[in-house]
Amino acid sequence: YLGLMVKFGRAYRSVRSRPVSVGSVSVAELSARARGINPVLARPWVHVYDTTAESAPWLSEENMTYARELFSKKVVGYPLIGLWNVERKSANNAHRTPAVVICGRSNVGKSTLINELLYGRQFDQVKHRVRLSSHNITHAPVSNKAGRTRHIFRFDLGDRLRLVDLPGYGFAEVEGSVRDEWATLIERYLQVAGEESSQLQRAISLVDARRGVKGLDRALWDMLQEKRIPFQVVLTKVDLVHDVYELHDTMEHMIAILQEYDREVLWPYIHAVSSLHKHGINDLLLSLSAVARDFEMLGQARRVSGGG
Repeated sequence: YLGLMVKFGRAYRSVRSRPVSVGSVSVAELSARARGINPVLARPWVHVYDTTAESAPWLSEENMTYARELFSKKVVGYPLIGLWNVERKSANNAHRTPAVVICGRSNVGKSTLINELLYGRQFDQVKHRVRLSSHNITHAPVSNKAGRTRHIFRFDLGDRLRLVDLPGYGFAEVEGSVRDEWATLIERYLQVAGEESSQLQRAISLVDARRGVKGLDRALWDMLQEKRIPFQVVLTKVDLVHDVYELHDTMEHMIAILQEYDREVLWPYIHAVSSLHKHGINDLLLSLSAVARDFEMLGQARRVSGGG
């Protein structure tokens, strides 16, 4: 799947993250109002199967407390992963630290979001101390030039959670041989991490809110479903959407598509975030905290039962 895809083409949640603000009434908004549309889907998160839901298990006080501790931990980086070491590096640390891979099209805001999740407002104090090399990298490199990230980056929060930054896909202007290399790298990582250990707990698919779901995104979801890798969809750059009605329509369209996927592999919440204005970031942090907390509780249960 990915071979074809690439070839062709933190403060914690206070009360509620605010939806995207609207500076003025647009023609689209007036039209939507005339049609009686209430943009209820323009929210930081929406349940795929119950769009009226206003609460979720991962919003519990227990998970909030866990999240505060988790995201206060020091970020530990690791050497880059490339084709030369992907099988060995993706399979190590099996059964110890739950991993969440983050993927999306080039320029979807992936690296910026990862840094916001890891450091929040502290990132500017961290990034000047780090240089990109083959040594341990403690932040995701950000570039305005699409297709720069050609390796896999890993970041640990203690031994509780690992975030994995995969190369962006779908950038047509890079050479075909490079796109093929990215595709092979991503697919090998997912194959080894998903099948040889229980480390890989979730994949987060980022989708640009301005552009909506594209064919390459669906191809990724198809591949994740086939490999039985649980995945979660996050809309990025919602601050650049013109009005809440447009975001509502994008959410509605995405819900219809995601309802076609197996409930056993789909995280049933779509998140909408803006790394720049912090919209939805706290909710997304809590969903990631739930991954680490559930993994830890499962390990404790297995040890009590003698299952290792």
